[in-house]
Amino acid sequence: MDNFVHLHVHSTYSFTDGFGLPEQYVKRAKEMEQIALGVTDHGNISSHYKWFKECTKAGIKPILGCELYIQKEPGDPDISTEGKRINYFHITALAINDVGYRNLLKIVTEGWRHLSSTGKPLTPMDFLLKHKEGVLVTSGCPSGRVLQLLRNNQLEKVEHELLFLQKEFKGRFYIEVQPWSFSWAKELLPKLHALSKRLDIPMLASMDTHYVEKGQHELQEILLCIQSGSTMDDPNRWTFDQSDFYLKTRTEMEQSFSEVAPGLDWTEALDNTVRIAENATLTFPSATPLKFPETLEGKLKTFRSSCESGLKRRGLSSPDYIQRLKYEVDLIIQKEFVDYFLIVADLVGWAKSNNILVGPARGSSAGSLVCFALRITEVDPLVHDLMFERFIDINREDLPDIDIDFEDEKRPAVKRYLEEKYGIDKVAAIATFSTFKGKQIINDFGRIYRMPFDIVTKLKGVIIERSGGDSRASLTVMDTFEQFDVAKSALLQFPFLKHTPMFEAQLRNMSSHASGMVVSNEPLTDFCAVYANKGEPVISIDYYDAS
Repeated sequence: MDNFVHLHVHSTYSFTDGFGLPEQYVKRAKEMEQIALGVTDHGNISSHYKWFKECTKAGIKPILGCELYIQKEPGDPDISTEGKRINYFHITALAINDVGYRNLLKIVTEGWRHLSSTGKPLTPMDFLLKHKEGVLVTSGCPSGRVLQLLRNNQLEKVEHELLFLQKEFKGRFYIEVQPWSFSWAKELLPKLHALSKRLDIPMLASMDTHYVEKGQHELQEILLCIQSGSTMDDPNRWTFDQSDFYLKTRTEMEQSFSEVAPGLDWTEALDNTVRIAENATLTFPSATPLKFPETLEGKLKTFRSSCESGLKRRGLSSPDYIQRLKYEVDLIIQKEFVDYFLIVADLVGWAKSNNILVGPARGSSAGSLVCFALRITEVDPLVHDLMFERFIDINREDLPDIDIDFEDEKRPAVKRYLEEKYGIDKVAAIATFSTFKGKQIINDFGRIYRMPFDIVTKLKGVIIERSGGDSRASLTVMDTFEQFDVAKSALLQFPFLKHTPMFEAQLRNMSSHASGMVVSNEPLTDFCAVYANKGEPVISIDYYDAS
């Protein structure tokens, strides 16, 4: 066992400021025999479900957190990124139990209600303090308030900040130390060490990991160029000041600290990572299936009678229809899908009664006579000889897909109806995450490395394109460089192109699904965070994780 745990880690969900999928980080941590692995992406918790799942599968304890952006207060020192003054500090927050995780969800959600001019979610410190139970925090990275005050030699304010956080978090506050090798931060390590001893505040070692493997520093630099619109030959571009922000072993961490701060003992700071991980207890929250607001007996009666009366309204009473309807109704009740059908029927019925255009049918739901009877669809499956079994497979337990098209201009009205019926805190859009794609990657590398335009154009012309369902959908760039002479030639001429295949499947950005909505029994922040996209609420996970 490696006696160290990384608790400050940025994955690809830090969106062009972190390189590595959850499964890639977990695989490496498993190889290193580490007992746990934390994740603290910038201002969001979208990686948490996959992180929890991958860690659990590998027998590693997941530690879920977030690097929060905390709103600056009057008197705080100036801080800048890419030459721009910014109005926030970083603080590392970790959930150490179930209560802490639910509080973390609320804390992250609150940040998205206070976006900076650059779109960063800013969490007010008073909100963090009101929801601090079960949450562990550290003084953070060099962009934290403590480090910035110390850099400005404001020692009285440094001590006040440390003692204030120690008092507020009662044993759950640590001075975070990292083996910084760049000048100004390196010089502050002995001061942080001394403050820890004098104020009796424990230290916590981290690496502020931004990529998985040693030697992946250039990949992170490419991401920063993509984010900032810079080129690699720009002397003023945004860059990291050292090149070892990867998953290190305990031995490597000890060696790094001895090189940048010789003569000081960092054993306690390293040991505390394991102690925190061992004491953390967290079960991932899950939502209960959405229920139609009626008693079970009432719902079953409503469902049967609505189906039967719907069939009569359409003038369908022959034995074929009666038999088919009974078969579908009995199967839907058996599979406990009644709530789902009543909810969808209620929504579609409301839309149609309020002069909102609804599509006649989409996909396999056209094969359901129940959908036709409930006016969810307008296609008679018996007339068109459509199979119900394509809609609901008797051998599967997952809900069938009922895809509904509402006219674009009146979709907000549909959303408002859902909010009024189920609660505004229980309805939101679904997030969607864009990955780096083949031609886009070539474009990015061409700009960043100032490649000749004609070569970029030729490379894009031979990039293999595959659909998302293809087993090699995320390997199009690799296959292109192996199969086409023009790509092989470009790789010899521009060796940095060897990095391009590694970007496929990494995340580029986040937005909201064009039409997908989620509705819950409980407030959404009981099991996920809620972001904001153009003022509209968006849950922190995509369709697949939400399912």
